[in-house]
Amino acid sequence: MIELEIDDLRISGSAALSKRALTRGLHLILETFELQDRGLVLRLTGDRGITGLNSRFLGLCGPTNVLSFPEQTETRDGRLGQICLSLETLFREACLYGQDPAEHLYRLLAHGVLHLAGFEHGPLMQELTEQALETIRDRPEKELVLGGL
Repeated sequence: MIELEIDDLRISGSAALSKRALTRGLHLILETFELQDRGLVLRLTGDRGITGLNSRFLGLCGPTNVLSFPEQTETRDGRLGQICLSLETLFREACLYGQDPAEHLYRLLAHGVLHLAGFEHGPLMQELTEQALETIRDRPEKELVLGGL
């Protein structure tokens, strides 16, 4: 089960991607990594929220795009943990690097899921992230078409 939380009312309408498309994309990512029987919490926040988390848990200053918090103990529902994503940083990075915002969103979500599953940065993580993006690109569902934000 995927739970969606929005903790900053300023950003609640900033993404044109529907909750349905967001959860469907996450389900596809989980399926790609053979984690379809697992759940997670996706917390959408702004730079202020992610800056606080970044400082508190990693001791780093300023905002980041995505943070992953794996479950410390096995949950009854098999939840992997929580992904926190700053939509403000996502849109700023997409603009800065000339990336499609929807593709950047799904890349960050795949990256977050892989961290929840225990992966660290490196070539394998990059390869698996791109594999998840290909899975999403191959879907005919209109709302999952990359470029839709």
